[in-house]
Amino acid sequence: MVAEPIETERGASFASNNRKFPSSVSKQATRDGPYTMQKAKRYLRRVRAFIGAPRIQKQTAVVMASEVEYCDDPIFVLGAHRSGTTLLRRILNSHSRIYSPPESFYLRHYYELLEDMASVGSLGSVLDTESIETEIYNSAFKYIEAQRALKGKARFAEKTPSYFKYFNTIKSAAPQRTQFVMIVRDPKDIVYSIVERGWRLHSNDELSNFEAAVHYVHTSFDKLSSIYLSDKSIHLIRYEDLVGDPEATTKALFSFLNEKWSPEVLTPWEHEHDFGNEDPLARGLKSFSPSVGNWKLFPKHEQERLASQLKTNSEDFGYT
Repeated sequence: MVAEPIETERGASFASNNRKFPSSVSKQATRDGPYTMQKAKRYLRRVRAFIGAPRIQKQTAVVMASEVEYCDDPIFVLGAHRSGTTLLRRILNSHSRIYSPPESFYLRHYYELLEDMASVGSLGSVLDTESIETEIYNSAFKYIEAQRALKGKARFAEKTPSYFKYFNTIKSAAPQRTQFVMIVRDPKDIVYSIVERGWRLHSNDELSNFEAAVHYVHTSFDKLSSIYLSDKSIHLIRYEDLVGDPEATTKALFSFLNEKWSPEVLTPWEHEHDFGNEDPLARGLKSFSPSVGNWKLFPKHEQERLASQLKTNSEDFGYT
C-alpha cells in the first residue's frame, strides 16, 4: 500500500510510510562498499525499531474542552525537521507535570490568521487588539488544553517543527510566562537525514532531493539563528549533547523550566505517548541512539558542498 502524503508546510509534503525494505542487504553492501554497509546497518536498526513500536492507543475518557482552565506557562519547542524534536517531545511528555502532544500542523492556520492584518482589522470592530490575540490563541489551543487536563498534567509543550517561523506571533499571543526551548543539530546531519528518508521540504520540483534539503536547512537555520540571537530567554539544546549526555542535558532543561528533574525522563520509551504525524519508527527506539556525523556518508563532492553552503549556519551554533 502506498501512503498518502501528509501536508507539512505550504508547498511541502512527505509520505508517512515511504520506506522500502532492501531485498538483499548483504549483497548490496558487498557490492557498493562501506557506504552502503553503513546505510544498511542504520536501516536494519530502524526496522527493528518499527517492529518493536507500540500500537495505536484509543482515547476512552471524555473531557469538556469549554470547562478547562488554561495553563499560564506553556512550553514551545523550536526546531527544524530531523533535529531531535520528537525525542525531546517524548522526554518532556515523560515528566509528571508536562503533556507534550504529537505534531499539530493545524495550528499554523491560527498563526497565519494572527498575522493577517485584514482579518485582525475586521475583528477589531468588535474586539480590541489584545482580546483578538487572546481569543484566537484560546481557540487554537482548546483541544491541546483539554487533552492536557485529561492527562492530569499542569502544562503543555508544543513541538511541531516549522512553527519557529511564527515565533514572534506565538510570543505575542501566548501567556506572559510562556517558555521557549530550541533544539538544534549539526545542519549537515539534518540534510543527510532528510535525504535518507526521501522527504521533500521544498516546492521547487527542479531541485534534487539533496538541493531541496540543503535549501530547507539553510533557510531554517537562518531563522533559528536570528530568533536565538534576538531573545536570550530561550533555552538552547544541541541534539548531540542530548544523546551524548542525556542526564546532564535534561537536568539543565528542567532547571530552566523550573520543574523538578526525575530519572523517569531518561527512559521516555517506557512511558505512553499519544501518536500523531511523527516519525513512526521513533516509537520503537529503546535507548538514546546517537546519530552523529552521518553526513560524511555522502559522496565527497556533496560533503564539500555541505561544508561550504552550510558553513555559517553550522558556526552559528558551534558546529564545524
